[in-house]
Amino acid sequence: MEGFFKNNPDVKSGLFFLRSLAAIDMKGKLSILVLFVFCCTGLAASTAASRTATARQILVKLFEAAGRPDMKMPDIKMAAENGKVATYHPGNNIIELDPKAYDVCLEMGKDSLNALAFIIGHELAHSFQTEVRTGNLSTNFLSYDRIFSVPTRIEKVADIQGVFTAYLAGFYMGNVVPKLLPRLYDAYHLTGKTFKGYPPLEERNLTAKEVLGINETLIDLYETANYLLVMEKNDIAIACYEYILKYYQGRELYNNLGTVYLLSAFDFFLPETDRFVHPVEIDASSQLTKIEKSRGVYELSPQERQFRNRLLEKSIEYFQQAISLDQNYTTARLNAACALNMLGKPKAALAFLEKGDLASKARSAPELGGKIAIIKGISHALLGDLDVADRSFEAAMRFDNQKISAQAGFNRNVLYSKPETILPEHCFNFPENFRMLMQDIPLGRVSQLEPMPLDENGKTFRRSKTGQTSTFSFGDMNGNIISIVRFKNNMVSSFDLLEMTSTLDRAFFYNLVSTPTGYYLKSKADGLVIQVDNKGKVMELARVFVHR
Repeated sequence: MEGFFKNNPDVKSGLFFLRSLAAIDMKGKLSILVLFVFCCTGLAASTAASRTATARQILVKLFEAAGRPDMKMPDIKMAAENGKVATYHPGNNIIELDPKAYDVCLEMGKDSLNALAFIIGHELAHSFQTEVRTGNLSTNFLSYDRIFSVPTRIEKVADIQGVFTAYLAGFYMGNVVPKLLPRLYDAYHLTGKTFKGYPPLEERNLTAKEVLGINETLIDLYETANYLLVMEKNDIAIACYEYILKYYQGRELYNNLGTVYLLSAFDFFLPETDRFVHPVEIDASSQLTKIEKSRGVYELSPQERQFRNRLLEKSIEYFQQAISLDQNYTTARLNAACALNMLGKPKAALAFLEKGDLASKARSAPELGGKIAIIKGISHALLGDLDVADRSFEAAMRFDNQKISAQAGFNRNVLYSKPETILPEHCFNFPENFRMLMQDIPLGRVSQLEPMPLDENGKTFRRSKTGQTSTFSFGDMNGNIISIVRFKNNMVSSFDLLEMTSTLDRAFFYNLVSTPTGYYLKSKADGLVIQVDNKGKVMELARVFVHR
């Protein structure tokens, strides 16, 4: 699997862009159905004009999920029946959809939107492919042969992109593709026949199965990598993100890699910057920091300070790469400003916040305004403007968001106080009844499974899924390193952030991991992590087994 795609330039052209799990939750799916006014019934029989409008709405949703503002979105239209299902014409940047293909999707009832999203997503992927654009190669959804201009390799990559982009946009792919392909072959009279340029259905089904398997692996690795970061297994988290980069590049990957390096810099604690809680985020988790070293004195050697600075500079490079893919990507912009503050460059951090029109965005996104206020407060504190910093933290405390308010309140208290050394025994613990409940979650059996290579340094992973529970085990040539059991929450209704600790001290914030849509809360001592949205709803639970 890896060999085919590893060095593929089309895969590396930034066609997939991961979102956090919260971006595709049930609420997101409902919003899509409401958007298209289809609810549970899927597509509706309609006129050519309304069909085009429906297809265009799906295209817009897919294009937004793909995260390619550097590209111009193609137009889409209903074509005369052409026997191709769908085509992309780079010359005029148009996707043509065959009415018969629309009818096939319509027959799939509640899965009709999902099926149509895969077809349109496949052709949208072609519009991003350099080889297709520069070679002016028209595509054919059903064809895998050079007789129709586009080689098999490019079509196979577009299949992967079609599935994944639809996934990012909140469409359910599951078993939709295996159901859709036989219907298309029947409709176009290709079942059981061999035509030049059209692969047999069995071959296309095998490709579909491979595509779904690849995407499932990448999604699982991405989401589990965030838990690895939460549990400070940064080297394995980096290996996961870099494994994914072999297949595609996206803004969230660069942001998360930058965050790993930024958080690693906390190993080299500097009180003048690190005593504050920085609102760092990864696109599915963040705000992880490490326990301060109980050194007795707060001094780094010149070598340690140099290494810390290299980590922070590396993080900024990744954030800049994420921003280059999407100038409106606020998560990476805020993280870069945090890294500049940690480098002791508060003026540069303030200047960076002025870019990207963040102030106007904050007017329509209050939570963004709260994060900006915290970062500005830290910048002004580092510059010695304590009154301005105080007002910034106070303003952030007024936002109706427990996480932002708590971070701002803590920083305001820190403003006039000396930093205190936090020892490991001060780590955060979940309530006793919750710990007892979670201890009944067993580690899935993965020892008999064949390990899958993760990187060139010998790291491997195994995974096992049973119902709503997934087990991931990571190791190397010396055995297992860490295992994570993830399962959808059906045990805890909600968590009140402010009730979790009697005093919001630094030890608590070291265990709070922010995301744009909520946070993770961990207890290393208990080996437990919960994923919570901004409304306090517990989305997922995880039990962590650290083997060494």
